[in-house]
Parts: sequence; C-alpha cells; structure tokens
Amino acid sequence: MQFSGEAAAKIMQTLLSKDSDATEIFASLSGPGRPNSKERRESSVQERFRVPKSWSEYISRAAKRDGMPNKSKYLQSLILRDAQMHNEQCQLQAALQ
Repeated sequence: MQFSGEAAAKIMQTLLSKDSDATEIFASLSGPGRPNSKERRESSVQERFRVPKSWSEYISRAAKRDGMPNKSKYLQSLILRDAQMHNEQCQLQAALQ
C-alpha cells in the first residue's frame, strides 16, 4: 500500500505526534496476515471456549454455507475479517487526522 500527497502528509503528522504509538500505527497500516518471506512463521496456539449448543449448530451451518471445511476455519475467517475491518478503520482514521 502506498500513500502520497495529502494522505501521506496526514499519516506522517500522526506518526510524528508525541501522543502517537508508531509501532501500533505501523501494525494497523500493515494489517493482519502471515509474516513475509524474510520473517519466521509465527507459532500457533489452540484456543478453547464454550458456546451454547445453538451457537455450535449455527457455526457448523455457517461454515458449510460459506464453503469452509470445518468450524475452525470459519472462526478463523471471522477473526481475520474483523482484523481487516479494524485495519481499514485505522487507515481511514489516520488519513483523516
């Protein structure tokens, strides 16, 4: 992603502000995803949580509806989608400052 002109100037102003957290801003601008080819792959962990039975049934149906092979992949896609939306909001907010 490239920024130029006024958008780039606003992002730089945000980065240079003494109240900004540059690490957080760069993470927001780069968005979620896997490491690039020069970085090691991040290790994964297993998460466990309880949901009502009706939720479990819904998750199974939604996974099939969306063509996911299993509930885990469906939940991962929801988390990734949420992270991408958050990233887009942070980019918009940075551009508006």
